[in-house]
Amino acid sequence: MWSKLPIIGWALSLLFTISSAIPFYYLWNYTAPKYFYQVPEVYQTLPFWDIVWLFMTISILKYILVGGIFKSNTTNNIKK
Repeated sequence: MWSKLPIIGWALSLLFTISSAIPFYYLWNYTAPKYFYQVPEVYQTLPFWDIVWLFMTISILKYILVGGIFKSNTTNNIKK
């Protein structure tokens, strides 16, 4: 949504993604080694910037894939 605005929107989108990646980073790196031991070791401790770019990629794919599904174009052709 914010990325539709050229530079300001991209900056706001990046700030929102960074702020939402911070709690996920701490929660994942705290719980994954304890509870997700069956996950390969490379995925048990994820670097912060990898999580940020993962969130950015997910938001772009969501906009591309889901955004086109729920768009509707209605027109009213009633003439008086």
